[in-house]
Amino acid sequence: MGTNLTPSNIPTDVPEADELAEAMEAQWREVESALRHSKQRMVAGEHGSPTEYEVGEEVWLDAKNVKLKTLSPS
Repeated sequence: MGTNLTPSNIPTDVPEADELAEAMEAQWREVESALRHSKQRMVAGEHGSPTEYEVGEEVWLDAKNVKLKTLSPS
């Protein structure tokens, strides 16, 4: 799935731009990995095997139905 976020792999003369592009690419790889893992868990869940998590393990949560007690702009 390798996504290239820059037009080319040629370094620019702007180190900050190169660092930002590298950080964005690393984040994209993390998102891709999380999506693959989520898909595997969904398929496993269809067969009745629940996913087990360890204390301290990072997970992605769906906050769609989470009610937050914050003020929102009217």
